[in-house]
Order: sequence, then C-alpha cells, then structure tokens
Amino acid sequence: MKKNIFFVLILLAACSTSTPAATPAPIRLEYTASTQPWLAGLYDCAGKTMILAEQRVADNFSADADIALRLGEPVRLSTPAYQLGEEEILIIAHPQNPVSSLKREQIIGLFTGQVRNWRDVGGSDLPVQVWVFSSGEDIQQIFNRNALGDASTSSLARLAVDPAQMQEAVAADPAAVGILSKRWLSEDVRILEVPNDLSEALKVPVLAIAMPESRGVWPSLLSCVEPAAQP
Repeated sequence: MKKNIFFVLILLAACSTSTPAATPAPIRLEYTASTQPWLAGLYDCAGKTMILAEQRVADNFSADADIALRLGEPVRLSTPAYQLGEEEILIIAHPQNPVSSLKREQIIGLFTGQVRNWRDVGGSDLPVQVWVFSSGEDIQQIFNRNALGDASTSSLARLAVDPAQMQEAVAADPAAVGILSKRWLSEDVRILEVPNDLSEALKVPVLAIAMPESRGVWPSLLSCVEPAAQP
C-alpha cells in the first residue's frame, strides 16, 4: 500500500511541474543620437524582453534591425512607422551672447558662413563659430531642409559627433552657435528665438520605423511607450 501511495505522489509531482515560459526573442533597435532620450520609455515597456540597442547615423540603419528610431520622416518610407511623440529642433548659443532672436535670413547667413561676425546680427564683435552635425544625421537633415532651404553649411563649421558634444561646445564658447533637439537642452546654453513659421517647421515627429526584416515584435511595445513619451 505504501508503495502505491509513493508512486501516486511522484506522479502528481510530475504532473504539477509547469513548463518554463519561452524567453522572448530580443528586439533589435537602432536609434539616432538625437532620439536617445526616448530609449528609457522603450526599456520600461519591454519588461522581460531584451532590447539590443545600437546608435547609428540616420542614413546608415541596417536591414538586420527590427525597429529604427529617428526624428522626422525619411525621404523614402516603405514600411510601417509609429509616432512616439514630437521633438523640437532649437538654435542654441552661449548664455552670454546678447543676441536673443534671429530672422530667417540671419539664420541662413550664420550657418552658411555668409555672416562671419556676431555684430552683423546685433551681437558682440566676435567671429561666428558654427557647430553642426554630420550630413547623415536626422536632425541636421531636417534643419538644412527647413531652415536653410538645403543650402550648404559653412565650410568652417565644426562637427559635433553627438548632442552632448554640441551642447558642451556651444556652452564653452561665447562665439558659438549650433542646433540641438529640445530633450537634450540644458541651462548651459540659451535658445535663440526664430520666426513662428520656422519654429513650427522645426517641430517633427519622433518615429519608430519597422525595418524590412522586422519579425513583427514591436507593435505592443510601441503602443505602451506612446503615452509616456510625450514631452
């Protein structure tokens, strides 16, 4: 009798053992430097799903990714895109710069190198030092198109590798001018006001784009992020 009871207990224990849940496949995410502040919301919503994130230039997203995170819509968009929120591109200067606002033609002049001294736009007698991002970055493409009319930036402009370097460079130089997305803004730099129509043109969607080889793991993740991602 005892042997039968022992056998039954073993059988019940075996039947009650649950099958371990399968580990979700990692989500392969690529993002531009300007969208880095939006990653926290994605990580929070991912739960147990691992996100393998890699920073890339907007012009160099790979086909191996599931999701590409960028500012604004690319020239060619052939796959689904999901808007996480909105970002604003700002013109920034050193806090001691007496210039508070710029007209459209002054902006074009400063960033293309036609205006080389701040006194020509109402500022101090200082040579202008322009800072830009690489031409492949989403933020620079949007600024060139909407603010400069696709004019070339100054050949004397210095290149910032990411928003952190842009902010540090402008904050350290009273003669500097550059651009920055609003979520990267700190008190170390000041915003130069621009005409209302340009300000609106520099407000762009933050897009999560499904890449061609995406495995379809992203919709539930992005629907979670959206409410939390609003500025």
